[in-house]
Amino acid sequence: MLAAADNGAILALVAHDLGATEISSIVVPDVAAALMRLAAEVRTRLPHLTVVGITGSQGKTTTKDMLLQVLNQFGETVAPKDSFNNEIGLPLTILKCTQKTKYLVLEFGATHIGDIEKLASFANIDVAAVLVVGNAHVGEFGSVENIAQAKFELVQSLSDGGVAVLGTYDPHTIDMALRAPGQVVTFGPHGKVCAEEMSLVDGEPTFLVYDQKIHLHFTGAHQVANAEAALAICEALNLDRTQVVACLNEARPLSKWRMERSFTPGGALLLNDCYNANPESMAAALVTVAEIGSERAGRAVAILGEMRELGESSRSAHESIGRLVAQLKISRLVGIGEAGETMVKAALVEGHQDAHSFGDHDAALRFVEADLRPRDVILVKASRGTHLEDIAARLAGGVTK
Repeated sequence: MLAAADNGAILALVAHDLGATEISSIVVPDVAAALMRLAAEVRTRLPHLTVVGITGSQGKTTTKDMLLQVLNQFGETVAPKDSFNNEIGLPLTILKCTQKTKYLVLEFGATHIGDIEKLASFANIDVAAVLVVGNAHVGEFGSVENIAQAKFELVQSLSDGGVAVLGTYDPHTIDMALRAPGQVVTFGPHGKVCAEEMSLVDGEPTFLVYDQKIHLHFTGAHQVANAEAALAICEALNLDRTQVVACLNEARPLSKWRMERSFTPGGALLLNDCYNANPESMAAALVTVAEIGSERAGRAVAILGEMRELGESSRSAHESIGRLVAQLKISRLVGIGEAGETMVKAALVEGHQDAHSFGDHDAALRFVEADLRPRDVILVKASRGTHLEDIAARLAGGVTK
């Protein structure tokens, strides 16, 4: 409670009486339910608010960060901190809105069918964006088809006259476009918003859209899809295209550990993508590190850990990533933990000559630091629970335990 007060909290919802505390408190039978009821009341009192909901197996937070910076140029905008996309974070985001707020951007996560329907029920969404359906959380959902069903709940929750924004990168979102109840704006290949003439400069994409040039200050070719999504949402909101493009050209990464760039003391480029990992995002990150390594005329080094919540497909998914490392000719693979060993073995079978597995962070870090070169580019990526951000931080700071 003291920490909450120190961070600006003035009221607490609590499940039982805590006695004398630093801030006032209200005792409720169910804290999460009470928080959602408060958020629903705030939404009801702000009928002028335009609400954008974003979901997808990857890209939600980066798309949100891009969109926030664009919409702020058109009116006061509220968006989640980091990945506040569950039954706690989403209501807290709504509670930040005031009468001055013009746009509210919400990020919707889910681990079960019905999660998004529940969260969207009180948000009164005007624009619902589903970016892509992939294997993230497939261990929880049981199948990719169930994941698609869960994501479609956001489209089904649209208010009257609402617009669905849907990618064309996978068959599930293409199918959603056919089933959406109202207006649809598509993005991606053959979509209404489609990037053309894409190229990379130091890992950052440049492309054309609406015959206007965009240079993203985000790392990786996969960021183009996130930018297309942000542009399509702005299209759904009928915002001026030229102004939107100008804002997107100025946008910068806001959330940590998502292809976050820094340098080691010796000059190697470090890409910290440790916030989360699934097979699709892992593949995109590996393509990026391979491309940047080639451009820098240096080695591409991948330090990889477990991709979690993949259920029965976990082993085959990690083997697939190991094979991809070899196919992309990533210079060195460092796998951490049991899943890392699975990737390393698959890479070696595929013909890779420089793949090594370690049981703990310290051993892996010592191995990497013993042979770092100034033109190397290093990717550090795994699911959040593996805490590989510790390795990235120590590489950036040059500190070894």
